[in-house]
Amino acid sequence: MNTLLNSLTSDSASLKNRGLKSVTQLLESNPSILDRKDLPVLQTFFRCLSDSSSLVRDSALNLIGKCLSIKPTMDRNIYSRLIQRSGDSAASVRKRCIKLLKDIYQRNEEQDMRSGIAEALLQRMTDTEDSVSELSRHTFEELWFMPYIGLASTQELSAKKKIAFENHVALIAKTANRGSAASLALEPLVKSLLSPDTKNSAAIFNVCKEIVASMVDAVIENNSNSAKPSSASYLQTLTVFAKARPKLFSAKQLEVLRPYIQNLQISEDRPVFRAVLVIYRWVFPYLSTMQHDFLKAVHKALLESLPKLAKMDLEEAALCLWTIDSVIKNTAKLARMASSVLQQLHNSRGDDLGSGQQVAQKVSRLLNIAGAFFRVCDFDEENGLFKERFPQWDGKSVVSLVIDVIRPFAASQQPTAIRELTLETICNICRSWPKQYLRRDISNIIEGIFRSEDERLKLTVLVGIRDLFAEEEKRSESGAEIAVGEGIVNGAERLGKSLQANENDGVATTIAQQFLQYILRIALASQDDRAVTAAHIVASVNRQGLVHPKETGVTLIALETSPTNAIATIAFQEHRNLNQKHESVFDKEYMRAVYEAFVYQKDVVKDARGATAQPHSPKLRLTFEVLKLGNGKARKKFLANMVSRINFDLSKLDTAGDPPLHLLFSRFCVENLAFFDYSRVDEILHLLDCMEKTVGTTGTGIAHAIETEVQNVHLAPQLAEGETYLQNNIAAVMNSVDDQRLRQLTAGSMILSLIWETRTFIRRLWGLQKQREGKNKTTIKDLNKAATKAQGVSGDRYWEKTSEIMSSLDSRETMLQQCRSFAELLSIDHEVKVASDDEEADLVKAAAGYETPSDDGNSNGSAPPSTGKGRKRKSSVSLISTPSKPKKRGRPSLNKRKSGMGVSLQEDVDWD
Repeated sequence: MNTLLNSLTSDSASLKNRGLKSVTQLLESNPSILDRKDLPVLQTFFRCLSDSSSLVRDSALNLIGKCLSIKPTMDRNIYSRLIQRSGDSAASVRKRCIKLLKDIYQRNEEQDMRSGIAEALLQRMTDTEDSVSELSRHTFEELWFMPYIGLASTQELSAKKKIAFENHVALIAKTANRGSAASLALEPLVKSLLSPDTKNSAAIFNVCKEIVASMVDAVIENNSNSAKPSSASYLQTLTVFAKARPKLFSAKQLEVLRPYIQNLQISEDRPVFRAVLVIYRWVFPYLSTMQHDFLKAVHKALLESLPKLAKMDLEEAALCLWTIDSVIKNTAKLARMASSVLQQLHNSRGDDLGSGQQVAQKVSRLLNIAGAFFRVCDFDEENGLFKERFPQWDGKSVVSLVIDVIRPFAASQQPTAIRELTLETICNICRSWPKQYLRRDISNIIEGIFRSEDERLKLTVLVGIRDLFAEEEKRSESGAEIAVGEGIVNGAERLGKSLQANENDGVATTIAQQFLQYILRIALASQDDRAVTAAHIVASVNRQGLVHPKETGVTLIALETSPTNAIATIAFQEHRNLNQKHESVFDKEYMRAVYEAFVYQKDVVKDARGATAQPHSPKLRLTFEVLKLGNGKARKKFLANMVSRINFDLSKLDTAGDPPLHLLFSRFCVENLAFFDYSRVDEILHLLDCMEKTVGTTGTGIAHAIETEVQNVHLAPQLAEGETYLQNNIAAVMNSVDDQRLRQLTAGSMILSLIWETRTFIRRLWGLQKQREGKNKTTIKDLNKAATKAQGVSGDRYWEKTSEIMSSLDSRETMLQQCRSFAELLSIDHEVKVASDDEEADLVKAAAGYETPSDDGNSNGSAPPSTGKGRKRKSSVSLISTPSKPKKRGRPSLNKRKSGMGVSLQEDVDWD
């Protein structure tokens, strides 16, 4: 056992994985090992849960599951660790956690433990991996609904049934109120389980009706001294069921809740009042048996409470009042109240809102009421009441009058708080009346705000546009919910919901085309709420197809690198969807997107490196994950283009900046290339070939310049035809290179050194060194195999090496050292002997997917600049007489010089 436990502390993930499996087998034969106090058994298992290898973490979970099945009393000590691991980066680990937590849930009756587990499982409902979210949904179906189908089907109210549902609703309420994430995830869970596609939807509907009835009873019977959740908790949970399926409620249950909206006296009453408002607002439109007396009583109570309501409650109250008025066919009372509010605002337009707090508070209160009621209510049929208060108005649309009255409060001379509230009011109204966005005065106000430096006002406008686009998407999705095959029955309803033209069509397109440039700029300018909101808008624009995908593709890829999870997730999901539909469009934009991502990381995130440390993860990871879903040729082209984008012309290399911009960009690219999770061997070999060719071609000129200008080796001028190169023709002339030229040569050599270090690390990481050692050589048949990482290889040494290279510009001494190191790199091979040229070339051509013969008919690919360990490479130029037939030459070389190319002049004279 000691030997096995020691294997779990090894650096090798493969050894740890085998050790965990061996421990599992040992436990099956001798469970008493868990009771030994002289061995740190569980502590060692727990350490493996946080291992960098997902395979080890998964095996550790499997072992812990075995321990729990042997000794269930450990549930209490272990379930919290499983909850933490349920958010693991690997989908297989998350799924195993869900299964283990489900077993613990079923074995234990304690409410706190069950509530914590349920919250963790609810958060997996929104998992980006479909298999994980589906497993979570199925788990809840088995835990929360299937066990109660039998009880819900009986009509008689037994004590067993009452107690069972009382305990169950207490657990649901406790879970839903543990945090906003759990509450938000509960609604889609209930919706999905009640959808017609669910096998047991009818039986689950009956269970949900019993849950709602039991919760309403718990609200009425709630004792403040009880250990069960409060009335506010139950009511807040009831709002989730009201939004998910309003038909779960009965008219009698709504009447029972009426006292909670009649006496709004203290702040403690507000959560209860708000919850009942939400329930009424969602359920009223679906009940046809409501008593008018009850509706009138609710109407009166809400009107009396308006002066006391907070801003967030006003819209719910407006929705309830408008729904009630639509049922009892009496909208005049609301119209009179709304016209009075509008007249007071009109009379306040000349007031100095910056002179006193009381005046500003009055206008703010009126703006809040106007924004809530004019967004919800259509008063066009009552426009006579508005004409009585505004005799000079001769229009027909009440909303246009409202915008005319409140627009002056958004002027630049008004206080910022009033301007912000006015813009919010205008945006709320325009959500229901989008055509108002097309007014010239409103467009000018929005454009002026986008051009200004006021970030608060920008956020207000962004939220308004985001909500408008969300409404447009809902309109389309509501029609899509009706199956196309049911057109005979529901065709008219489907057309009415999503396919029928209306006056608001084209508004979203106009807004996107007019303001998208500002929205994209805001999305890439920060990582705060403005950026998140802008990212939502960009994603919605793409989902609705309002602009060409290439207009937003670059921004989405840059946003995928954001350390803010909300931004990265939005961008990744939309990039994935767009790439599936328009892969060829994105293929042409990737290099521009990579550079945009680099600028975003450098200027906004303030970290220009291409990967994160501990653990090492490429910042373009999500982008590469999208590429892995597409064509393999597109991935190879992307990798080759990244290397090509790093390459440079030394004469044009800009060395301004500390460090130079292209050097930073090169590091960003190579660090991403180093840590990408490659799928197949052929794409790795294709990448390595591109990197080796780049170093071999561009590096030759730089090495020559370093040897002649930095190392003070000067060659005699080229001799005329017929003469021979002799040893005594060389004159060593000591000269001093100026600082600017030295900096340029150093920067160029640093870029190529980064490429070479990355190439070496990739070979080591993916186990491709054996090919160069002549052992288990990679063959053409192996190219289509899945790539597997070598065990025990970490990126720490590579990370340190790149950091060391990046410090080469610190002083003249470090620049000279870098130049000498690079010259040596291209002349001395520190690696083992490479495969033969023919074998290497065949693999390279096969990995690239095509063959490219050279100009002289030789189909061999360029061998990387390495030939033998610790010895000089073959000289680039032999000491031979000049051939009688003139040929194009490169720079000559003698025996005493080291050269950067792996072929002699006899083998290849054409250096171009």
